Amino acid sequence: MITQKMKIWSRSAGMTLLTLLLAAGPCLAGETYNMVKSNSRVILHGTSSLHDWEMRLESMLCTLSFEEEGNRFTGIESIRFTGNAASLSSDRKLMDKKAHEALRTDEYPEIVFSYLSQAEFFPNGNRFKGTVIGRLTLAGNSRNISVPFQGIFLENGQIKVEGEVSLNMTDFGIDPPTALMGTLKTGDTIRSEFTFFFERRNQKITASKE
Repeated sequence: MITQKMKIWSRSAGMTLLTLLLAAGPCLAGETYNMVKSNSRVILHGTSSLHDWEMRLESMLCTLSFEEEGNRFTGIESIRFTGNAASLSSDRKLMDKKAHEALRTDEYPEIVFSYLSQAEFFPNGNRFKGTVIGRLTLAGNSRNISVPFQGIFLENGQIKVEGEVSLNMTDFGIDPPTALMGTLKTGDTIRSEFTFFFERRNQKITASKE
């Protein structure tokens, strides 16, 4: 039989647990933000013996979460990016074919970036910038890379993050594509330019550009 004292103790214990959970709130992991597909983009820029070129990654997913103290973001907690390598496209079908062959998209369909650590993070009002270290996997080969970025918290609740990083294809075991009997040779270095818009999970708002 439950006595009145037991009821009071149970209610008191429940309130104590709730208080502890609320007090621990700022120490818990930050909220996760999902990429807004409609506005986000990744564009690769490169050179060749005939002309400069660019390709766009059409299919990708990315999530982002921040470290928090109280109501302030103090750093990046995690990033997870995956892209469909076969969705890289340009306005030249031959270029697309050669790029997919070089990346061996049939064997290695995903481009993956996994967060490892934060090198630096500088918040400034509704803006921030910094550098993260992550592991990038291309064509089945992985290397740690440093990625600088800058971002802004938008009025509609979204977060815009952008930056760029240069890579050498040969560092990932990729032979720079050639075409036209070898008369067209692409350069080894590519520049990846990214712009991501993020929103909180379950947040349904219209994506807007700054």
